[in-house]
Amino acid sequence: MFRLKRLILLAAVLLAAGCSSTKLAYDNLDWIVSWQIGKFVTLNEPQKTLLDERFKAFWQWHRSTQLGLYVADLRELADLMAAPVTHAQVADFLQRMGDHGKRAFNEALPELTRLMQTMDDKQAADLLKHMADKREEQVRKDNGLSVEELQDRAVEETEENLERWLGSVTPAQEQRLHDWAVSRRYENAVWHNYQENWAAALAALIAQRQDAAFAGRLKALFDEPDLPSAKAIADVRAHNRAVWIAMMTDLSQMLTPEQRAHSQKKLRAVAKDLEELAAEPVKS
Repeated sequence: MFRLKRLILLAAVLLAAGCSSTKLAYDNLDWIVSWQIGKFVTLNEPQKTLLDERFKAFWQWHRSTQLGLYVADLRELADLMAAPVTHAQVADFLQRMGDHGKRAFNEALPELTRLMQTMDDKQAADLLKHMADKREEQVRKDNGLSVEELQDRAVEETEENLERWLGSVTPAQEQRLHDWAVSRRYENAVWHNYQENWAAALAALIAQRQDAAFAGRLKALFDEPDLPSAKAIADVRAHNRAVWIAMMTDLSQMLTPEQRAHSQKKLRAVAKDLEELAAEPVKS
């Protein structure tokens, strides 16, 4: 379900894609959504039709109301990149990105709820089994890594992303990335426990998916889950958010003129792609 949530948020974070792929990804979101959901549960023909119809309505809403917001944010950020940004500015943009994602998810959640309510017992069982398999796979993957290896993985993934937006990373910037990775909290056992608790709550909820309160309870499970490990997870997230903002603020002070120019060009190109997409009709 976390992957399904990220899938729904895909439309809200296309700005992270390369310029050449932004339009292609956005214009094929219907196929991507259907293909990904098909990995979780096999839909019958009426469900496929429902998904197609509901997603087109969501897509039209997103194209007509949300892309313009992303364009404005990207261009503002491009202008700010001409000079070092402040801690408050980094925190503000991080909050904006989160708000964009929440709006998209909240708009799509009623349709996801309706789709889930059409599932028969076998489909519900298949969905829960698929989720359990994915959790077990992640546990096996994470349990084989030391804290140092987790830190190295975080540096590698983040550096790859930064290079896409900035160009080559300098040794000093790479050292700051390493310092950030060391300061993060990983807490894999806490995360895995939270996911198990969350999945158990979802399973209980799906068993009552025909109840009138299902939609509200599902939204509450995503928004503010009342789980034993929720407070611990909130603490980890708050810590990691704080050290991320500090790192990005420091990196902004360390950018070379070439990196600033590279990032501005990249941001403005993605903004232009999204502006053009916002002016196009949703394909039939």
